Amino acid sequence: RSVSKLKYITVLLLFVITTIMKTYLSYYDFSYIGILGNVVILLGVISIWMAYDQYSDKLDRVFNITKYGIFIYFLHEPLQSFIIRVLLKIFSNWKIGSIIIYIISPVITISICLVIAVFLNRYMNKTYKILTGGR
Repeated sequence: RSVSKLKYITVLLLFVITTIMKTYLSYYDFSYIGILGNVVILLGVISIWMAYDQYSDKLDRVFNITKYGIFIYFLHEPLQSFIIRVLLKIFSNWKIGSIIIYIISPVITISICLVIAVFLNRYMNKTYKILTGGR
């Protein structure tokens, strides 16, 4: 079932606002920062799910990344941890560095995962199948 564009934009705005609030409040002694962090994660998941519902037809025609989902799942955590450490060194002196890192680290991580997955699948197919369990 497709979600209306207004609901999607509302959830996306709530996600962005909550993320900014969490980042801002993390510099202060805010006792509910853990709960707010969980709300950010929940809104982020819902936003991505709704975005997929909104744009999946268009995305599937341009580039079908769903077949690389298991590879992204396996590689994203260690890679993202490394990318965040590098970005923290680059943006550590910026006041809005945390927000920048929060926004661009997933984009960089998924992009690198996709490049590696496409390369392995195309040029080292047996290795790719072993790494993904044939999925």
